[in-house]
Amino acid sequence: MPSTPKQNTPLRHSLRHSSIQPEEEESIIVDHTPLQTSKSTRNSNIPSPRTPETRKRKVDFKSLHNYGFQGPPKPVSPKPAPPAKKARVIAIGDSQASSQALSIPDNSRVGRDEDILEEKKRQPNATGKRAWWWKYYSVKTLTTKYDKGKGKTKERVFDEQYDCNICKNFTRKASKLSGATSALSTHIEVNHKRIKDDGNNEQGMQTDLAKFVKGKEEKIEFEDAMVDWIIDSCQAFTTTENEKFRTMIRSTGYSKEIIRADAISNRIHDRVQATEMDIIDLLERTCSTVAISFDGWSSTNNLSIFAMNGKWAGPDMKIYQACFDFIEIDGTHSGKNLAQLVYKRCKKLGILYKIISLTGDNAKNNDTCARHLHKMMSYIYDDYLDPMPLHNQSMRFKGEQSLIDCMAHVDNLVVKAILKDLGSSTHKDACEFLDRVKQLGWNKITIPGAAGDIAVLRIVVLWMNRSPQRIQEWKNIPGVTKIIPYDVDTRWNYTLTMLEIALEHRTALQLWIKDHEELSHLIFDTVRWDRLKQIRELLKPFEDHTLYVSRIEPTLHRIPDLYLKLDKLLQSIVKKQGKYASYDKTLIAAASKGLETFNGYYTAMKENDMYWIACILDPRVKTKWLQKNHQNADEIITRIKTFLKDAYQPEQQLPDRPLNIEEKIELSMEMDFLQEYGSAITNEDDIERYFNTPQVNFVLNEKECQVKWVLNWWAAHKQEYPLMFAVARDYLPIPGAEVDVERLFNIARDILGLRRMAMSSGTLRALILLKDYMRREAAGQV
Repeated sequence: MPSTPKQNTPLRHSLRHSSIQPEEEESIIVDHTPLQTSKSTRNSNIPSPRTPETRKRKVDFKSLHNYGFQGPPKPVSPKPAPPAKKARVIAIGDSQASSQALSIPDNSRVGRDEDILEEKKRQPNATGKRAWWWKYYSVKTLTTKYDKGKGKTKERVFDEQYDCNICKNFTRKASKLSGATSALSTHIEVNHKRIKDDGNNEQGMQTDLAKFVKGKEEKIEFEDAMVDWIIDSCQAFTTTENEKFRTMIRSTGYSKEIIRADAISNRIHDRVQATEMDIIDLLERTCSTVAISFDGWSSTNNLSIFAMNGKWAGPDMKIYQACFDFIEIDGTHSGKNLAQLVYKRCKKLGILYKIISLTGDNAKNNDTCARHLHKMMSYIYDDYLDPMPLHNQSMRFKGEQSLIDCMAHVDNLVVKAILKDLGSSTHKDACEFLDRVKQLGWNKITIPGAAGDIAVLRIVVLWMNRSPQRIQEWKNIPGVTKIIPYDVDTRWNYTLTMLEIALEHRTALQLWIKDHEELSHLIFDTVRWDRLKQIRELLKPFEDHTLYVSRIEPTLHRIPDLYLKLDKLLQSIVKKQGKYASYDKTLIAAASKGLETFNGYYTAMKENDMYWIACILDPRVKTKWLQKNHQNADEIITRIKTFLKDAYQPEQQLPDRPLNIEEKIELSMEMDFLQEYGSAITNEDDIERYFNTPQVNFVLNEKECQVKWVLNWWAAHKQEYPLMFAVARDYLPIPGAEVDVERLFNIARDILGLRRMAMSSGTLRALILLKDYMRREAAGQV
């Protein structure tokens, strides 16, 4: 039997000693000696009082560290302990100089079980990786190489791509991780709520408590939250220097110094650099081709701004949209200068060769921009189907052939042509006329007889809105519910709004005109009201089209149908068909002018095959709409199919990693079984099959977004039509209007407001890019 441990018999447990003297075997006294990491730690031997036959038995330091001298509990089903980093003894305080002699329990069985478990965990899984979260990733070996490691351990190895098997959207490359894999584990833990499998939780899911506790999610710092608030709410940077603001923050218990305007400005510019790296990584992971929309703008503080947005589809047909730049134009607004801005920015983002289209308004400098951009790109890239390539990469962009006219701007130009022929003048002309009336002191307003009906209405409405007293008189008329707004030159649909409200308050407006002697010469008789009503009926379809492309942002496949409907409308008016037979002759002449303007853009649209390719990508329609509404439909379809077969070829897939002998045998057995029932997909099989099969049956749901329906259908049939899926991924995201860029200008107006006119173009750019990043972050596009 082992001897009873003696009290106060010193045995100094120091990591600097690799062996213990025999006379110190019966008790242990914990010392305050500093811990040191050395190989002797793992080789230290402590004798056990329960094993008198040996003095060289090892002590389970892992158990000692986890449970102390009392030893581990004895549950019914013992749970394997997590691997300890290194055995160590914690000092208990300077006041406890005396030792406490305790017996060390026998943990040999538990220790052996833990060693087996630890050895099993250290074994690599099917991917060759040892970490617990690798089972949620598929590893694909790429053909490119990169330098792995640093210094003497640096070696040239094949790159690897890691794809999340759960969401199918998260992808990272080994060359971009630089040896750090925390991004992979964090994605599994945070996004998919998986945790390390400890043996009892087989699925690696979070426990009930972990569902309510946000584990590794860090609480956002106050200063970062304050900067977010300043950016999102368009606050001035000096807000934090306001004494009332600082008092409010201190009242919450925040005692640290509140950063001032200069520090906020520096942080915002630093964030822009971080978001730029994020967008580059996002484009690399999700973008195959990108559609660019751009426009120019003169800000309220006299800055010439060039804005550029990008839109593309991810591997799952999820549509991404991002602001690529919002920069001041240095020099003229020439097409060549704009082309250089697009070239430099897209090259920096690594997407220059991925550009498939440009969408802009119908200014002539945009044609020049597309032409010069293609010329600059041709120096470093080959055309996509060039039979004799000279460079390493090819481009899909074809210059003016890849330029898409903004549908909303086409509507605007057609309506302006109609209104001009009707003698409607402009809002600017009306303001100048009333200023001249006031300057000359006229008692009664008299306008030229050539002025049209809308010009007369605009004078009345503008004269009313120039005086608060006249507005109050208008409100006091019985039956008046709205103030008639005056229109602006840059938004033609405000003219229609003014016209609709005036027609709604027709009786009240006539009474108000009679009560003011100044307007006695401006007669609104029945004939004039009838013409105003006809003008409203003519302009209403244009407003519907403009609102459609502005709110829903249809992809390119809807634009040909919108062009066709406008063409039929104008043709019916000019030919006096149906209800248009009774229209006033002045309105018929104005519609002829609008049709003349429209035909120029309609002809250009019909000559651009990008519209027709997008049109046939709706599986509910395919080529039926084209055959029904175009006389050269068969020629167009044949041309499209030839192009698609040449441009979209099946790619040879490389194996994810080298196969071992067992896998090769298994693969050969599977191939031997399946080769009798299938064949490789070819471009003829995929593309021809899509064109030859009938349209998809569907139930029309008015509450469902039809654009999303088309995108979801292609995402679900990716495996069935892999080549046509690639076509849909390239062409469906192309916008038919550059309304998204106009929204950036509206945001910039809100940022500048009335009291931030001294803001530099660099700060305005930073705020726009950060607000766009916040939008993408909220939409899950980061």
